[in-house]
Amino acid sequence: MTVHISPAAREHILEAVASGERLSDVCAACGVSESTLFRYRRKVPEFGRQFDLALADSVEVDMMALRDLARLEPSVESAVRIAEGTATSEDLSLTVRARARETQFRILSWYITHRAPAKYGDKLALDVTSRLDMRAVLLGAEARIARLGAQRADHALHLGVVSTLRPECAIPGAARR
Repeated sequence: MTVHISPAAREHILEAVASGERLSDVCAACGVSESTLFRYRRKVPEFGRQFDLALADSVEVDMMALRDLARLEPSVESAVRIAEGTATSEDLSLTVRARARETQFRILSWYITHRAPAKYGDKLALDVTSRLDMRAVLLGAEARIARLGAQRADHALHLGVVSTLRPECAIPGAARR
């Protein structure tokens, strides 16, 4: 089965993906299914590289939007007027818009951390420090060795007795008593 996407559609897909549009919307606009797009991406390595770069660009576009949202906030004067009860409708409008931006900020930050977790996800720092009592570890190891030695000695004694009673059970090369 031959997978083909026209040059115009390829160009539109790369530009739209780089600008941050949803992949399902881009594919629908070009008349290409997502599975066809991904098959084409695998079969044409150059397009695959361009597509990966476009995806990386779209994450950067999302990060710029996130930074813009973080910069916007209502003025201190508006907050003071709201607290005093002398707020104008513009102050209240600013507050509503600030809450909406805060919500957008949270959504976009969640989206980015899940879209590019290696770059923008939570970083796990693990610091393991503990003291190990080597004396207790060595005593425990010696006790286990002693138990194993006793078990092996019992086992060897058992084999020696069995081999003298039943020669067919003897271990080849083992000394007989």
